[in-house]
Amino acid sequence: EYKSFDEWVDDVFMKNYEAAKAFFEVHGHFPTRKEDKRLNGWARNWWLKVGPEKEPQKAKLLKSLGFCHKSKENWRKEIWMKNYQEAKAFFDEHGHFPTKKEDKRLNEWARNWWRNNYLMNPELYQEEADMLIAIGYVYQSADEVWNGKFMKNYEAAKAFFEEHGHFPTDKEDKEIRLWAMNWWRDNYLKNPQLNQEKADMLIAIGFEYLSRDKYLNRSWFDCYVEARTFFEVHGHFPTQKVGRRLNGWAMNWWRNIYLKNPELYQDKADMLHAIGFEYICVDDVRNEKFMNNYQEAESFFNVH
Repeated sequence: EYKSFDEWVDDVFMKNYEAAKAFFEVHGHFPTRKEDKRLNGWARNWWLKVGPEKEPQKAKLLKSLGFCHKSKENWRKEIWMKNYQEAKAFFDEHGHFPTKKEDKRLNEWARNWWRNNYLMNPELYQEEADMLIAIGYVYQSADEVWNGKFMKNYEAAKAFFEEHGHFPTDKEDKEIRLWAMNWWRDNYLKNPQLNQEKADMLIAIGFEYLSRDKYLNRSWFDCYVEARTFFEVHGHFPTQKVGRRLNGWAMNWWRNIYLKNPELYQDKADMLHAIGFEYICVDDVRNEKFMNNYQEAESFFNVH
Protein backbone atom coordinates (compact mmCIF):
# COMPACT_ATOMS: atom_id res chain seq x y z
CA GLU A 1 0.00 0.00 0.00
CA TYR A 2 1.13 3.53 -0.79
CA LYS A 3 1.53 6.00 2.06
CA SER A 4 0.83 9.03 -0.14
CA PHE A 5 -0.24 10.07 -3.60
CA ASP A 6 3.31 11.24 -4.38
CA GLU A 7 4.62 7.78 -3.51
CA TRP A 8 2.18 6.24 -6.00
CA VAL A 9 3.20 8.75 -8.70
CA ASP A 10 6.89 7.91 -8.11
CA ASP A 11 6.16 4.20 -8.37
CA VAL A 12 4.27 4.62 -11.65
CA PHE A 13 7.19 6.63 -13.04
CA MET A 14 9.77 4.03 -12.04
CA LYS A 15 7.76 1.13 -13.45
CA ASN A 16 7.48 2.87 -16.81
CA TYR A 17 11.11 3.94 -16.65
CA GLU A 18 12.23 0.32 -16.05
CA ALA A 19 10.14 -0.88 -19.00
CA ALA A 20 11.65 1.81 -21.24
CA LYS A 21 15.13 0.97 -19.93
CA ALA A 22 14.66 -2.70 -20.82
CA PHE A 23 13.64 -1.65 -24.34
CA PHE A 24 16.65 0.69 -24.60
CA GLU A 25 19.08 -2.05 -23.57
CA VAL A 26 17.81 -4.27 -26.38
CA HIS A 27 17.30 -1.69 -29.18
CA GLY A 28 19.63 1.17 -28.21
CA HIS A 29 16.96 3.89 -28.35
CA PHE A 30 13.80 5.07 -26.66
CA PRO A 31 10.67 3.35 -28.03
CA THR A 32 8.90 5.23 -30.79
CA ARG A 33 5.12 5.47 -31.12
CA LYS A 34 5.13 2.60 -33.59
CA GLU A 35 7.28 0.40 -31.36
CA ASP A 36 5.47 1.04 -28.07
CA LYS A 37 2.66 3.58 -28.23
CA ARG A 38 1.87 3.37 -24.50
CA LEU A 39 5.43 4.02 -23.26
CA ASN A 40 6.09 6.74 -25.80
CA GLY A 41 2.79 8.46 -24.95
CA TRP A 42 3.47 8.18 -21.21
CA ALA A 43 6.90 9.83 -21.56
CA ARG A 44 5.52 12.65 -23.74
CA ASN A 45 2.65 13.34 -21.30
CA TRP A 46 4.99 13.26 -18.31
CA TRP A 47 7.33 15.75 -19.97
CA LEU A 48 4.45 18.12 -20.81
CA LYS A 49 2.69 17.93 -17.43
CA VAL A 50 5.69 17.56 -15.08
CA GLY A 51 8.89 18.04 -17.04
CA PRO A 52 12.50 18.93 -16.14
CA GLU A 53 11.57 22.09 -14.25
CA LYS A 54 9.66 20.19 -11.56
CA GLU A 55 11.55 16.87 -11.67
CA PRO A 56 15.05 17.43 -13.12
CA GLN A 57 16.42 14.07 -11.88
CA LYS A 58 13.66 12.06 -13.51
CA ALA A 59 14.06 14.09 -16.69
CA LYS A 60 17.76 13.09 -16.74
CA LEU A 61 16.75 9.43 -16.38
CA LEU A 62 14.53 9.67 -19.46
CA LYS A 63 17.18 11.50 -21.46
CA SER A 64 19.70 8.78 -20.54
CA LEU A 65 17.45 6.35 -22.43
CA GLY A 66 17.43 8.51 -25.54
CA PHE A 67 14.09 10.19 -24.94
CA CYS A 68 13.86 13.47 -26.79
CA HIS A 69 10.73 15.54 -26.32
CA LYS A 70 9.52 17.37 -29.39
CA SER A 71 7.06 20.21 -29.26
CA LYS A 72 4.16 20.16 -31.67
CA GLU A 73 5.91 22.80 -33.76
CA ASN A 74 9.17 20.85 -33.90
CA TRP A 75 7.26 17.72 -34.84
CA ARG A 76 5.56 19.58 -37.71
CA LYS A 77 8.91 20.94 -38.90
CA GLU A 78 10.37 17.46 -38.91
CA ILE A 79 7.49 16.14 -41.04
CA TRP A 80 7.77 19.16 -43.34
CA MET A 81 11.50 18.53 -43.89
CA LYS A 82 10.90 14.84 -44.51
CA ASN A 83 8.34 15.59 -47.22
CA TYR A 84 10.52 18.36 -48.64
CA GLN A 85 13.51 15.99 -48.93
CA GLU A 86 11.35 13.46 -50.80
CA ALA A 87 10.08 16.17 -53.17
CA LYS A 88 13.63 17.47 -53.71
CA ALA A 89 14.88 13.97 -54.54
CA PHE A 90 12.06 13.71 -57.11
CA PHE A 91 12.99 17.12 -58.53
CA ASP A 92 16.69 16.19 -58.76
CA GLU A 93 15.76 13.11 -60.79
CA HIS A 94 12.93 14.43 -62.99
CA GLY A 95 13.53 18.17 -63.13
CA HIS A 96 10.08 19.20 -61.85
CA PHE A 97 7.86 19.02 -58.80
CA PRO A 98 5.77 15.83 -58.63
CA THR A 99 2.31 16.12 -60.15
CA LYS A 100 -0.79 14.48 -58.69
CA LYS A 101 -0.43 11.58 -61.11
CA GLU A 102 3.24 11.07 -60.27
CA ASP A 103 3.01 11.36 -56.47
CA LYS A 104 -0.43 12.30 -55.18
CA ARG A 105 0.62 12.36 -51.50
CA LEU A 106 3.52 14.80 -51.96
CA ASN A 107 1.59 17.03 -54.33
CA GLU A 108 -1.36 17.31 -51.93
CA TRP A 109 0.97 17.83 -48.96
CA ALA A 110 2.59 20.85 -50.66
CA ARG A 111 -0.76 22.24 -51.77
CA ASN A 112 -2.34 21.88 -48.31
CA TRP A 113 0.71 23.35 -46.58
CA TRP A 114 0.76 26.34 -48.92
CA ARG A 115 -2.96 27.03 -48.49
CA ASN A 116 -3.22 26.38 -44.73
CA ASN A 117 0.14 27.78 -43.57
CA TYR A 118 1.95 30.02 -46.05
CA LEU A 119 -1.10 31.93 -47.30
CA MET A 120 -2.24 32.46 -43.70
CA ASN A 121 1.13 33.85 -42.58
CA PRO A 122 3.52 34.56 -45.48
CA GLU A 123 6.16 36.29 -43.34
CA LEU A 124 6.48 33.34 -40.95
CA TYR A 125 6.74 30.71 -43.68
CA GLN A 126 8.54 32.60 -46.46
CA GLU A 127 11.74 30.57 -46.14
CA GLU A 128 9.94 27.25 -46.58
CA ALA A 129 7.91 28.69 -49.48
CA ASP A 130 11.11 29.73 -51.25
CA MET A 131 12.52 26.22 -50.77
CA LEU A 132 9.45 24.72 -52.47
CA ILE A 133 9.55 27.24 -55.32
CA ALA A 134 13.24 26.37 -55.86
CA ILE A 135 12.27 22.74 -56.63
CA GLY A 136 9.57 23.70 -59.08
CA TYR A 137 6.45 23.94 -56.94
CA VAL A 138 3.76 26.25 -58.30
CA TYR A 139 0.70 26.80 -56.16
CA GLN A 140 -2.65 26.97 -57.90
CA SER A 141 -5.68 28.33 -56.14
CA ALA A 142 -9.02 26.55 -56.50
CA ASP A 143 -10.06 29.15 -59.09
CA GLU A 144 -6.88 28.58 -61.08
CA VAL A 145 -7.42 24.81 -61.00
CA TRP A 146 -11.00 25.24 -62.22
CA ASN A 147 -9.84 27.63 -64.94
CA GLY A 148 -7.24 25.10 -66.03
CA LYS A 149 -9.87 22.35 -66.28
CA PHE A 150 -12.21 24.65 -68.18
CA MET A 151 -9.55 25.59 -70.72
CA LYS A 152 -8.46 21.97 -71.19
CA ASN A 153 -12.02 20.84 -71.99
CA TYR A 154 -12.70 23.97 -74.03
CA GLU A 155 -9.64 23.36 -76.23
CA ALA A 156 -10.80 19.75 -76.84
CA ALA A 157 -14.28 20.98 -77.78
CA LYS A 158 -12.82 23.72 -79.99
CA ALA A 159 -10.66 21.20 -81.86
CA PHE A 160 -13.78 19.08 -82.47
CA PHE A 161 -15.70 22.14 -83.70
CA GLU A 162 -12.93 23.13 -86.11
CA GLU A 163 -12.97 19.62 -87.61
CA HIS A 164 -16.74 18.92 -87.68
CA GLY A 165 -18.33 22.38 -87.65
CA HIS A 166 -20.48 21.81 -84.56
CA PHE A 167 -20.26 21.16 -80.83
CA PRO A 168 -19.94 17.45 -79.98
CA THR A 169 -23.18 15.61 -79.25
CA ASP A 170 -23.68 12.93 -76.58
CA LYS A 171 -22.92 10.22 -79.12
CA GLU A 172 -19.82 11.93 -80.51
CA ASP A 173 -18.15 12.88 -77.21
CA LYS A 174 -20.29 12.25 -74.15
CA GLU A 175 -17.58 13.40 -71.69
CA ILE A 176 -17.12 16.85 -73.27
CA ARG A 177 -20.86 17.30 -73.77
CA LEU A 178 -21.57 16.43 -70.13
CA TRP A 179 -18.80 18.72 -68.90
CA ALA A 180 -20.23 21.68 -70.84
CA MET A 181 -23.78 21.00 -69.62
CA ASN A 182 -22.62 20.73 -65.99
CA TRP A 183 -20.44 23.84 -66.23
CA TRP A 184 -23.27 25.88 -67.70
CA ARG A 185 -25.75 24.74 -65.03
CA ASP A 186 -23.43 24.89 -61.99
CA ASN A 187 -21.41 27.99 -62.89
CA TYR A 188 -22.89 30.21 -65.59
CA LEU A 189 -26.55 30.01 -64.57
CA LYS A 190 -25.62 30.70 -60.92
CA ASN A 191 -23.39 33.67 -61.74
CA PRO A 192 -23.81 34.86 -65.36
CA GLN A 193 -21.91 38.11 -64.88
CA LEU A 194 -18.78 36.40 -63.56
CA ASN A 195 -18.80 33.65 -66.20
CA GLN A 196 -20.09 35.51 -69.25
CA GLU A 197 -16.75 35.48 -71.08
CA LYS A 198 -16.45 31.69 -70.84
CA ALA A 199 -20.10 31.27 -71.83
CA ASP A 200 -19.47 33.34 -74.98
CA MET A 201 -16.47 31.13 -75.79
CA LEU A 202 -18.68 28.01 -75.66
CA ILE A 203 -21.46 29.61 -77.70
CA ALA A 204 -18.88 30.60 -80.35
CA ILE A 205 -18.06 26.91 -80.92
CA GLY A 206 -21.69 25.86 -81.23
CA PHE A 207 -22.64 24.93 -77.69
CA GLU A 208 -26.33 25.15 -76.91
CA TYR A 209 -27.48 24.62 -73.35
CA LEU A 210 -30.51 22.41 -72.99
CA SER A 211 -32.63 22.53 -69.86
CA ARG A 212 -33.88 19.20 -68.54
CA ASP A 213 -37.22 19.69 -70.30
CA LYS A 214 -35.57 20.56 -73.60
CA TYR A 215 -33.17 17.65 -73.28
CA LEU A 216 -36.00 15.18 -72.59
CA ASN A 217 -37.99 16.66 -75.47
CA ARG A 218 -35.09 16.25 -77.87
CA SER A 219 -34.47 12.69 -76.63
CA TRP A 220 -38.16 11.89 -77.19
CA PHE A 221 -38.01 13.10 -80.78
CA ASP A 222 -34.80 11.20 -81.47
CA CYS A 223 -36.50 7.97 -80.35
CA TYR A 224 -39.68 8.85 -82.25
CA VAL A 225 -37.78 9.35 -85.50
CA GLU A 226 -36.14 5.93 -85.05
CA ALA A 227 -39.52 4.31 -84.37
CA ARG A 228 -41.11 6.05 -87.37
CA THR A 229 -38.28 4.81 -89.62
CA PHE A 230 -38.88 1.29 -88.31
CA PHE A 231 -42.61 1.64 -89.04
CA GLU A 232 -41.94 2.82 -92.61
CA VAL A 233 -39.73 -0.23 -93.27
CA HIS A 234 -41.70 -2.95 -91.43
CA GLY A 235 -45.25 -1.60 -91.42
CA HIS A 236 -45.70 -1.88 -87.65
CA PHE A 237 -44.36 -0.43 -84.41
CA PRO A 238 -41.23 -2.08 -82.90
CA THR A 239 -42.12 -5.06 -80.71
CA GLN A 240 -40.44 -6.65 -77.69
CA LYS A 241 -38.85 -9.22 -80.00
CA VAL A 242 -37.91 -6.86 -82.84
CA GLY A 243 -36.90 -3.37 -81.70
CA ARG A 244 -37.07 -4.03 -77.98
CA ARG A 245 -35.29 -0.80 -76.94
CA LEU A 246 -37.75 1.43 -78.83
CA ASN A 247 -40.73 -0.61 -77.64
CA GLY A 248 -39.54 -0.25 -74.05
CA TRP A 249 -38.99 3.50 -74.51
CA ALA A 250 -42.56 4.01 -75.80
CA MET A 251 -44.11 1.83 -73.07
CA ASN A 252 -42.20 3.68 -70.31
CA TRP A 253 -43.03 7.10 -71.73
CA TRP A 254 -46.72 6.26 -72.04
CA ARG A 255 -46.95 4.83 -68.52
CA ASN A 256 -44.73 7.36 -66.67
CA ILE A 257 -45.47 10.56 -68.63
CA TYR A 258 -48.60 10.43 -70.79
CA LEU A 259 -50.93 8.65 -68.38
CA LYS A 260 -50.06 11.15 -65.62
CA ASN A 261 -50.96 14.17 -67.77
CA PRO A 262 -52.84 13.17 -70.97
CA GLU A 263 -53.89 16.70 -71.92
CA LEU A 264 -50.31 17.99 -71.93
CA TYR A 265 -48.91 15.12 -74.00
CA GLN A 266 -51.84 14.27 -76.30
CA ASP A 267 -50.02 15.47 -79.45
CA LYS A 268 -47.14 13.09 -78.86
CA ALA A 269 -49.51 10.24 -78.01
CA ASP A 270 -51.30 10.77 -81.35
CA MET A 271 -47.94 10.72 -83.16
CA LEU A 272 -47.15 7.33 -81.61
CA HIS A 273 -50.61 5.97 -82.47
CA ALA A 274 -50.08 7.08 -86.08
CA ILE A 275 -47.06 4.76 -86.40
CA GLY A 276 -48.79 1.76 -84.86
CA PHE A 277 -47.99 2.01 -81.17
CA GLU A 278 -50.49 0.33 -78.88
CA TYR A 279 -50.05 0.59 -75.13
CA ILE A 280 -50.61 -2.57 -73.13
CA CYS A 281 -50.65 -2.25 -69.36
CA VAL A 282 -49.20 -4.96 -67.11
CA ASP A 283 -52.65 -6.04 -65.91
CA ASP A 284 -53.83 -6.53 -69.51
CA VAL A 285 -50.80 -8.72 -70.25
CA ARG A 286 -51.41 -10.81 -67.13
CA ASN A 287 -55.12 -11.18 -67.93
CA GLU A 288 -54.33 -12.23 -71.49
CA LYS A 289 -51.84 -14.86 -70.29
CA PHE A 290 -54.36 -16.11 -67.73
CA MET A 291 -57.11 -16.46 -70.32
CA ASN A 292 -54.82 -18.25 -72.77
CA ASN A 293 -53.76 -20.76 -70.13
CA TYR A 294 -57.34 -21.09 -68.85
CA GLN A 295 -58.67 -21.87 -72.34
CA GLU A 296 -56.00 -24.58 -72.82
CA ALA A 297 -56.93 -26.12 -69.46
CA GLU A 298 -60.65 -25.92 -70.30
CA SER A 299 -60.08 -27.68 -73.63
CA PHE A 300 -58.18 -30.48 -71.84
CA PHE A 301 -61.01 -30.81 -69.27
CA ASN A 302 -63.71 -31.05 -71.99
CA VAL A 303 -61.79 -33.85 -73.72
CA HIS A 304 -60.75 -35.89 -70.67
